[in-house]
Amino acid sequence: MTNVTTWIRDHVMLAASAGVALLLLVAFVIFPGNGSRTLTAHFDRAVAVYPGTELRVMGVRIGEVTDVVPDGNSVRVVMKYDAQYKLPAGAKAAVVTPTLIADRYVQVFPAYGSGPVMADGADIPLDRTNTPIELDRMYKAINDLSTTLGPKAGSTRGALDALLTAGAKALDGNGKLGSETIRNLSAAANTFSRNRGPLFDNVSQLAEITQTLAANDTTVQQFMESLTSVSGQLAGEKDEIAKVLEALGDVLGSVKGFVHDNRADLKTDIDLLNSLLKRVDRQKDNLGLVVEKGSLALGNLGLAFDPSTGSFGSRLQVAPGILFRPDQFLCQTLVNSGAPESVCKILSTLLEPLLPITAPIASKAVGTGVTKPDASTPTPAPSGGTPSDGPRSLLSLLGGGLG
Repeated sequence: MTNVTTWIRDHVMLAASAGVALLLLVAFVIFPGNGSRTLTAHFDRAVAVYPGTELRVMGVRIGEVTDVVPDGNSVRVVMKYDAQYKLPAGAKAAVVTPTLIADRYVQVFPAYGSGPVMADGADIPLDRTNTPIELDRMYKAINDLSTTLGPKAGSTRGALDALLTAGAKALDGNGKLGSETIRNLSAAANTFSRNRGPLFDNVSQLAEITQTLAANDTTVQQFMESLTSVSGQLAGEKDEIAKVLEALGDVLGSVKGFVHDNRADLKTDIDLLNSLLKRVDRQKDNLGLVVEKGSLALGNLGLAFDPSTGSFGSRLQVAPGILFRPDQFLCQTLVNSGAPESVCKILSTLLEPLLPITAPIASKAVGTGVTKPDASTPTPAPSGGTPSDGPRSLLSLLGGGLG
């Protein structure tokens, strides 16, 4: 009985120990407690940063530096921090100098709020770290500036003194003008601010033009060379150009005088020309018909000419009295071909200057037995009608045969 009791007690204790160990393991996984994580950051320099330097977030210590190792052109700083603190995945790091005599520390920022968490063993690259300006470098920069602005050896005045003196002389008595200038500059700045949209658009378009010119640099260069050549040629002929311009000035002066002296006559001629153009515009359809039919008529007239006899062998359906009147001859010819009678008015206006030319021809025709129209006898006006057995087209009018 004792052995059974002992066996049961031993196994119960073993099971209890296993359960406790399992619970501790689960608790460690879920609640890591005071476990630590590592973080590596790269700085361009790490002056006064040593193992043991504090790692802080918002000024609160969460860990420390464990190793500082030169790594090419940068310094690799390895840090360890408490795992209960979360850091954002894109965190940055900086070496902070709170005062001139206090120890430096590494600050990680920003503090975690939400989102991805930085993993254990993460690495912060050089472009996400910052280091302070060293005091000796600051002193050196101030010393260089003082030396540059201060007086040179053997002189009591430096560049800054000369600048201040010149500025004082320039501004002496010009306070009102300076104030007005500042106000005008302010107004100009406000104007630019109100019109910054169109201004930026113009700049963008200018940039596009510049890019286009750059892309066509060869063409632009050729154009500039051609322009230079033309300029050189004009420069070489400047005397001739001056003479031409002088002559042109004389001509323009003469034209001006002519216009001034004949203003009334020119106005009358322009009014008549305007009236004629209006009439031509109103009769443009008929003029088109004249052009269309006239070419055919002249072609047939050429076919009807007999070189051996020097005469036309055509049967014309026209009154004998109008052979010596070109306007009436063409009028009746076109009317017989189907043209409207309004064509006659146009032909009469256009061919009236030719009537004196046909008079000698008419005189010669009288000697050859051709009847000349009598001025006292009215010439029969053309009409739209034709004899029932007469020709009905221009081809039949002028193409009646040769000889």
